Amino acid sequence: MKVITFSRFYPAYHPRKGEPTEFIEKIWKGVYEDSSDVPFPHELAGVWSAYCEMDNLIPKYHTIRAGNRWKVGDWFSPRVWSGKPYKSKQIEFAPPIQVKKVWELEIEVGKKYWFFKLNGEDISNEKENFNIDEFTELLAKNDGLLLSDFLNWFPKSFTGQIICWNDKIEY
Repeated sequence: MKVITFSRFYPAYHPRKGEPTEFIEKIWKGVYEDSSDVPFPHELAGVWSAYCEMDNLIPKYHTIRAGNRWKVGDWFSPRVWSGKPYKSKQIEFAPPIQVKKVWELEIEVGKKYWFFKLNGEDISNEKENFNIDEFTELLAKNDGLLLSDFLNWFPKSFTGQIICWNDKIEY
């Protein structure tokens, strides 16, 4: 089984560096319709109590990862680091999750634009104009992020995949 480790805090290059991403809670909201179904681990009891108080939380339905190793039907163990990344044990915060959809994603970042290709097809508007379109806004929302946080997560060009665990998401 593959593992996907999610960031608990925004990375050092992000304007919100060190602030909580709330990805655990957002994934719970995106996977479980009823909060009583969430099988939170004992190590995350504090996260669970915070989750119960978050009515306006944006659900996270997918993640974006570099490379090309995922396919529909794969299963992954969702995890976070208990402390410092790569220097602490990992905590599995939900049972294995099945990948329902996968898209190839390319992001080209210029001085005044983010240009997207989905499965090799151009999705974004002209590169010359800084114009955020509906696709970019929807992609950010389904990734559990505000648009500005999403764009700042990708400060340079990127090639990878959208790994989605919700079969209702369409692009």
